[in-house]
Amino acid sequence: MFLVACAGEAEITEDAHVGSSGVKAEYIRPTEFVLPGERVGFLIEVSNDGTSESSGAYTIASDPLVLQLQDPTTGRFKLKGRTTFTPIGEKKVLSFKGRVSELAKREQTAEASVRFNMCYDYQTDATVSVCVDTRPEVDDEKVCVPGPVSAGGGQGAPVGVELVEMKLLPGDIEGVFVPRFTISVANLDQGVVLAQGIRNPCQGKGTLKEDFGRVGVRATLSNVPLQCKPFKFNAGAPGLNNVVCTLPEGVPDQPAYLAHLTTTLTYGYFDTIVQSITVQK
Repeated sequence: MFLVACAGEAEITEDAHVGSSGVKAEYIRPTEFVLPGERVGFLIEVSNDGTSESSGAYTIASDPLVLQLQDPTTGRFKLKGRTTFTPIGEKKVLSFKGRVSELAKREQTAEASVRFNMCYDYQTDATVSVCVDTRPEVDDEKVCVPGPVSAGGGQGAPVGVELVEMKLLPGDIEGVFVPRFTISVANLDQGVVLAQGIRNPCQGKGTLKEDFGRVGVRATLSNVPLQCKPFKFNAGAPGLNNVVCTLPEGVPDQPAYLAHLTTTLTYGYFDTIVQSITVQK
């Protein structure tokens, strides 16, 4: 999503980078009531509702005392995201089979949850226009006025940039100012942020604490790379999570102007959907 900001306001130009969804899954015509010994099937549609191409892994599981699922119960996927010219992302339908346990006859009713887990990589691209003014004390007519830039609403990904704030710091050389950006990031969907490439939750393996919330950050100011501090998403922290990026070489003293700040976030994402089934006699 591209935003043009002046005096803290943003004008949005429509493109594909909107929304807060990545890869989503949904049971198709879900089965709710079954009988002991009955053969059952599950259809799940997996769709890429965001703008990043994504690859990942999945697994389906249930209580084997109630429902025995047939192999394969795991697999991988790769789905293209939507674009300005292709407004709907790629999708695929997965099919699974199973059999209800005869042991369920012992109870009047038995219930089980069928869990479908996805672990996938995703990328967020956010571009905003920021006002750089090295002469705030000058009252001349200016093309823009510095201020926080809101980028809320998502950029076509489950993790999004919500707010950008800039401060100009004195540089080591007179007449040079160092821009420091505080980029506020939020988890906008219902899943869990992981380090890129992590598939453990979808492989029945434990996940290391340091792999939760790890996000790769790259940023540029008008195509000039910034230096960003390592960032770890803290899901338990109140409010937004902040990334700090600076331009060490600074910018020269000059009249106010607009510059594009582009932020790229790379990460993994874990999400799950659950379908409950009831076994009746």
